[in-house]
Amino acid sequence: MGVPGGRAYAGGMATRAATTARRVAELCRRGGDSRVLRAAVLAEVRPAIAFDAYAFLMTDPETRVGTAPLAEVPELAKLPELIRLRYTSAINRWTALDPGRCATLADATGGDLSRSSLWRELLSGYGVTDLATLPLADQFGCWGFLDLWRCGGQEPRFTPAEQALLTSLAPDLTAGLRAAQAATFAEPPAPVSALDAPVVLLLSGRLALLDQTPRTDAHLRLLLPTSPGAAPVPAAAFNVAAQLLAVEAGADDGPPTARAQLAGPEWISLRAARLSGQPGSTGEPGSTGRPGGTDGPGGTGGPGNTGEPGGTGDPDGGRIAVTVEPVAPAGRIELYGRACGLTGRERELLHRLARGADTRQLAREMRLSPHTVQDHLKSVFAKTGSGTRGILLARALGTLHAPAAPGPRPVPGPGSQPVPGG
Repeated sequence: MGVPGGRAYAGGMATRAATTARRVAELCRRGGDSRVLRAAVLAEVRPAIAFDAYAFLMTDPETRVGTAPLAEVPELAKLPELIRLRYTSAINRWTALDPGRCATLADATGGDLSRSSLWRELLSGYGVTDLATLPLADQFGCWGFLDLWRCGGQEPRFTPAEQALLTSLAPDLTAGLRAAQAATFAEPPAPVSALDAPVVLLLSGRLALLDQTPRTDAHLRLLLPTSPGAAPVPAAAFNVAAQLLAVEAGADDGPPTARAQLAGPEWISLRAARLSGQPGSTGEPGSTGRPGGTDGPGGTGGPGNTGEPGGTGDPDGGRIAVTVEPVAPAGRIELYGRACGLTGRERELLHRLARGADTRQLAREMRLSPHTVQDHLKSVFAKTGSGTRGILLARALGTLHAPAAPGPRPVPGPGSQPVPGG
């Protein structure tokens, strides 16, 4: 008697999955603002996959550090702790997972969630019974990741069918987020930089905000839209500082830096560094302050092994300074090239072109024929939608007025509160 009902359920799930995949693919093809895209995707996913909270982040494609979070989590006051634990916990860290493949905390821990410090120290208090993570990366970099929390219910863990659906969405989501980043470079730059004053934030080892420069709040509002009556949340600053803690704890070895979109096509660079305390120490028992301890980022968490190097103990090993400044030209060019899907050779050509090289110089420096250089240029023009070298460099460097992208810039709709969720 149970078989027909089971078949009906499976058939219904397959229909919902196909519908969700089709709608998500259409949203990604349509493009637009990355925040609006992510909110729309979550609205399409929710009817097919039940979840109680989420964090959907954009990341710097090279460092894989979160920059522009969209999240819905239980307690805003505990967001710094959530970010710290998410970065310093090695189990199911987005940087260690197979790109585009959904992974769950229940599977990674063999059903014993207490092996994850993130779950032990925070998620267990919210009744979280599983966490699904979907890293969104391609050959050009990591563009974001999605965390979905489930708290009990009829099916307390994400099923294989649900994981398969999330995995099937990854190619379109990755391409959509990358295209959203590329589109920002087509907008004309503002006549005056939005970053008009030095920005420095001082954080404790637990990511509590201790102090900041006077104009910091104004810049944070440009980085992460905030309602006028609310204090801006230093989401990107928390993320780069948490990456510093992760490196010190041995959970990852990437640099504590990230590039983020500030306003329109303007990009900034955030960096975290210790100001005091013992260098390379987080004050965590068992932490060597060196990446890759005895159970590095890919720790399997076998019997008697948590898979979490160094633990998370007390991370107050000194204050952390986060500096915010305009991104360097080379960093902006690299980001633009990756977002547009340029190959490594094409990005090299773009860097040399930005330094003033002409076709003959490019051929000589890259040891190519002028004909091959022209072929590379045609490919770059096609991928970037730039008809001339002038427009290409205007977009890559952000120094000249390039044609604006068509249509008005969309704004986030109601229902999702943009908060740090790394």
